[in-house]
Amino acid sequence: MRGGAAERKRWVATHHHLLLTRCSTFGRLGKKMPLVKRNQRTLQISIHDNILYGYAVMNDQDQSRSYTITFYTEFLDSPSIEYTDVVFTGVVAHYFENELPNSILFDIEQSDLKSTYELVPELFERLTNYGWPCPYTTLDDLFATLEAKHIQAFLISASYGLDGWVWAEEMNTVQRVERKTFD
Repeated sequence: MRGGAAERKRWVATHHHLLLTRCSTFGRLGKKMPLVKRNQRTLQISIHDNILYGYAVMNDQDQSRSYTITFYTEFLDSPSIEYTDVVFTGVVAHYFENELPNSILFDIEQSDLKSTYELVPELFERLTNYGWPCPYTTLDDLFATLEAKHIQAFLISASYGLDGWVWAEEMNTVQRVERKTFD
């Protein structure tokens, strides 16, 4: 969607009914991350109802088998627009589906690796011979390798659009002063 903040805000207002009609299968898995309501002072920033207007995947220069994924989001339902980046570092695997323009995030939850694997076992079976997400011979070997590297599973659910998961060392949210521009 092109245009300014007012146009994006109108789009969300007219499509907000999707929040009430769409239910994600990912939202029922794993332990709840300590997300908080806006304007409270805590360590974690809420991304509930943020619009995902872009994301980037960048290789980690110091480690050839990991990368960083950054979600660029904006929250339009406040007196001033809030920009928040969700940064996954030390990523070893990810899977996204339903990628739509202006996806509306519902939640990002921490889960366990085995539950995430069980969402798409055929993907792992198909790609194991290509060393994805890392070389392994058995499932126990896969999970032991990832746990030794302190890899965590993060489930992404949306009210509208992008769902999926990320296997990464950590996830952080970072406030941004202005909207990210892309070249």
